[in-house]
Amino acid sequence: IHRPFTGAQPDVTPIRELFRFAVVGTVGFATEAAVVFALIGWGMEPHAVRLISFPVAVCATWWLNRIWTFASGKEASPRQQLTLYFGVQVIAIGVNIAVYSAILSTIAPTPTNALAALAAGSIAGMGINFLGSRRFVFVGGEARSADAAGVGHERKGHERKGDERGGDERASDGREGL
Repeated sequence: IHRPFTGAQPDVTPIRELFRFAVVGTVGFATEAAVVFALIGWGMEPHAVRLISFPVAVCATWWLNRIWTFASGKEASPRQQLTLYFGVQVIAIGVNIAVYSAILSTIAPTPTNALAALAAGSIAGMGINFLGSRRFVFVGGEARSADAAGVGHERKGHERKGDERGGDERASDGREGL
């Protein structure tokens, strides 16, 4: 049965989120790398290049994470979500730029060396990006993952009832709990 892609994937576990986040990060890295490589090749200063490449990559990864990585991403206002996402990215880019700059201070700033420094900086910032995105930007991701696992997530109209020991749980509408 062919179903059109809607972006919402209710069965996404935290491990799948991390995998998808890494895939999106790879796309973001490739996007930024192309901009860095081209602009340095055209004679721009390697640090100034990041002022252009970074926002381009942030917009690309926000959109992909919104529609694919974090299934609940479409629930929030795009403007508010992009603002929060950009804030998380700014924090992580501090680590990214520090690593990038440290490496470039020890080697010649050729386009190839700049890409190696970019890769190292990107890896250093990934953990901050994932945790910040999952906990502050795409907040529905944790609730959705808990629901998929059948763990303590309450949905409107289906509040769980049970004794304090976690015994026989039934939804408030009389159906058995998920």
